[in-house]
Amino acid sequence: MMKNTKNNKSQAILKGAEDLFLEKGYAKVTYQQISNTVGISKSLLQYYYPKKIKILEQILYSNFTHWLNTIPEEDDYVKFTTFFLKFFQFISEKNQVRNFMLEIIDNNELLDIFTSFFEQWLIKSKITENNHKLIKSSLIFALSGSLQLYRFNETLKFPIESITDTLITTFFRFLGYSDKSITNTFKKAQKYYKNIKHDDWVFVENFDIKNY
Repeated sequence: MMKNTKNNKSQAILKGAEDLFLEKGYAKVTYQQISNTVGISKSLLQYYYPKKIKILEQILYSNFTHWLNTIPEEDDYVKFTTFFLKFFQFISEKNQVRNFMLEIIDNNELLDIFTSFFEQWLIKSKITENNHKLIKSSLIFALSGSLQLYRFNETLKFPIESITDTLITTFFRFLGYSDKSITNTFKKAQKYYKNIKHDDWVFVENFDIKNY
């Protein structure tokens, strides 16, 4: 019973914080605002989440996991590519979401949460076995470049699909894949992402409560 109560409280905190982050931006949201929204004391909020960044981490990881699960493809290369094709399209469609993600891109500490999630996912998927350092360095380089490209896209007018193409090409070349394999992966991913139901890509209300 106590476990369920704690889980329900965590769910309420994450949902309240998620709404505030999307509305105001991560940096402008305070512990007091979150506690007021959830209807708990600030001290209780800090008991559950001693650092605000841990709230963001749970929110991002839950959403990224949910969005990956909307992609039925079993090939991890294609799934990874499909995710980013849909991701850049999704965050471009709503100003609140775009601004929230741009804030993450602009902050190295927040961006580290973003890259760490995919580093862990790629290691679990065994895309490159027993070479975690290669995955991490390649991912940071490829993701940082493509996210910055997206950041300045209003000026550059770079096609959204081309941003993912840049990310995937850079990443998989570092891992030693041929241009032919990369091209085939991208073509397969294009078909999948266009068939993802629009309603499946929303910010979640039920969070996967874990100690990441």
